[in-house]
Amino acid sequence: MNRASITALAKISCGEAALRRVKMLALVVAAVVARSFVAFAAEVPTFDLHKTCKADVVAYQSTTTGQASGQDSSQASEQGCLKSEQIARETLVSQWTQFTPATKRECLEIQGDGATSRSYVELLTCLQMANDKTFK
Repeated sequence: MNRASITALAKISCGEAALRRVKMLALVVAAVVARSFVAFAAEVPTFDLHKTCKADVVAYQSTTTGQASGQDSSQASEQGCLKSEQIARETLVSQWTQFTPATKRECLEIQGDGATSRSYVELLTCLQMANDKTFK
């Protein structure tokens, strides 16, 4: 075997090794992604209820019909919102396994990435509507 043949074999071996590493990395990434979907589907997500409710109160007060009469009204509205969100979360916890991973993923995508406020009431409504055959 001459030097050119040995060099050519070494290049092929290095190329194959690099390809194997890329394939292994792709498998690892796929496994991590698959595990995250399992974890994703296993539990109800955590939302910032205070952020959600403050945003809702501000949005309501900015409408012409939603002008609050003062600080007390605003606090009462926020407390009512918090209570509704907590009840919706409790319902989600008890019903979470009834929804398919695909439905959960779709409804969470509708909720957004967290940059905006996210609501358990809206998530629960989305999941229930997706499961209700009359909406399809």
